[in-house]
Amino acid sequence: MSVEQSHQSASAEILEIGTSRTREEYVIELAGELDLSGVARVGEVFAAALDTDAREIVLDLRDLQFLDSTGVYAILKAERLASARDRSFVIVRGPRQVQRIFEISGIVDRLEFSDG
Repeated sequence: MSVEQSHQSASAEILEIGTSRTREEYVIELAGELDLSGVARVGEVFAAALDTDAREIVLDLRDLQFLDSTGVYAILKAERLASARDRSFVIVRGPRQVQRIFEISGIVDRLEFSDG
């Protein structure tokens, strides 16, 4: 999978966002930390994914090291928006500390996860 775009903050490289696209699938890869400082950028990238004709949006969290409640909210919002547009939304599981946030929040069963 090649990275088409990389979005980074000039001041801090806390969150890196990469995207790639196949015919049916739009992949958003997150690396670093998803917290309040990065949720707006993630929202913009997700909106761009929804503006395409991709049937499936994949959020890859394998390289994410930290996720807080604002990041969880952003992911839930993305899932709702994808569902409203009749798009499949799949999350590639992140490291244990990231997955634990979904479990603690009680939403792990609400989202569709994949091992990648």
